[in-house]
Amino acid sequence: MKAVFLNPPFKQFYNRVVRWQAVTNQGALHPPIWLLYAATIAKENGHKIKFIDAIAENLSFEDTVKKIVDADVIIMESATSSFNSDIRFANFVKEQKPDVKIAIMGPHVTALPKESMKDPIDAIICGEADLTVKEYVDNLNKKNKSKILGLVWRNNGKIIQNHPRPLIKDLDQLPIPDRSMLPLNKYRDSMFPTPFSFYYTMRGCAYRCIYCHWVHTIYNKKLRLRKPEPAVKEILDDLDRFKLKCFYINDECFTTIKSHAMKVCELLGDPGIRWGCYFRSDNIDEELCKKLSDAGCEIMRTSPEVGTDKALKIINKGGTASMEKDRKAFKMLKDYGFEIYASFILGHPGETKKTMRKTVEHAIELEPDTAQFAILQPLPGTPFYDFLKKNGYLLTENFDEYLDEGGITKPVFEYPWLSRQDLIDGWHYCWRKFYLRPKFILRTTWRLLKKPKFIPATIQAYLNMRKTSLSKRVSW
Repeated sequence: MKAVFLNPPFKQFYNRVVRWQAVTNQGALHPPIWLLYAATIAKENGHKIKFIDAIAENLSFEDTVKKIVDADVIIMESATSSFNSDIRFANFVKEQKPDVKIAIMGPHVTALPKESMKDPIDAIICGEADLTVKEYVDNLNKKNKSKILGLVWRNNGKIIQNHPRPLIKDLDQLPIPDRSMLPLNKYRDSMFPTPFSFYYTMRGCAYRCIYCHWVHTIYNKKLRLRKPEPAVKEILDDLDRFKLKCFYINDECFTTIKSHAMKVCELLGDPGIRWGCYFRSDNIDEELCKKLSDAGCEIMRTSPEVGTDKALKIINKGGTASMEKDRKAFKMLKDYGFEIYASFILGHPGETKKTMRKTVEHAIELEPDTAQFAILQPLPGTPFYDFLKKNGYLLTENFDEYLDEGGITKPVFEYPWLSRQDLIDGWHYCWRKFYLRPKFILRTTWRLLKKPKFIPATIQAYLNMRKTSLSKRVSW
């Protein structure tokens, strides 16, 4: 079969496969690795594959269709905030290529499978897509698809939802994603020099945050590890093959299983280029810090999320997370010289103006090198979405309203004590309060003087923020 694997056209620099599906304030764009996994396994099973990242190539609907030549099937990755646009694009394709089959994968359609079976869609790939996509493409011309686990399809106009597919037990049986299909030079991030790529040594997460799409829809609240040896071999082979300047271990939390992280670091040695990973403050210690440092890791990302221990319990952060653990972990990481990226959320149940101020105060106290403040997106399939809907706090179920015209997340909910405008103002307040401090500006300037190659990306990120998160002065 001739199969096109497509990251469909939408807003420039829009990220589908992230916690908050939007255009980031810094203008980052990351590679669609899960779509690439599915494309690679189909390719290795004899199908003729074309991979198109319309976002990275900034393609319009018309430009994208021109690249879809003689395809039997299109596998599209979708997300909540782009879903309506993705359906419009599917309609656009069908108008010009009525015989092509279109299937959609991703957390959104997994959470709402039957609701997502709009007229132009022939199938929904639920859960982990790798094997379901392969079997769907293998059996594309067969009328009966009832044996393909994880598939939603039509039979004589009736929508059929097959039995779910169990999670893949042995992740190392999957092929290595063929990154030669990606436009690697098109991806960017203020912390990563281009070209860079993302890697996974595990799938899933040990924690249950109430707003996390992937944990509650795709991963079924389970954590599975790859063997460290093939995971590291994949990274080291690609460094040589693609001349990468940076790589990122994009596991939900690389430091969850200390023995696993230690072994990966040991096998990596020091690859000689910049790399980073995610950590939690309650599962990082001195021994692991040293191991990461010795392996050449420079960037540590984490999500303190909120500014009080009470709020951590509300969002079900889990583990032994606390404000004090944050303080100790950040100090330890700084002592080892790591750059720290920290993410915070606004709008959790019980959020008030006071708790938003507490969140930015906690961010300032921790003093990461980069901070992000995001208004929560209520994503179908998560406890947060269900909570808002049950209590009448959700303002719309039109997914087009999840983003503003520039692709930035906007609130689609409010509380009786905290309005939509309060959330928007609080978002601006937190960004400005953190970034427009003399201490932060001086510290960033000093860091850039020591690493001047990051000056262009940092300036571009700042200019993007000036147009978005730093654009409105708010007095609280």
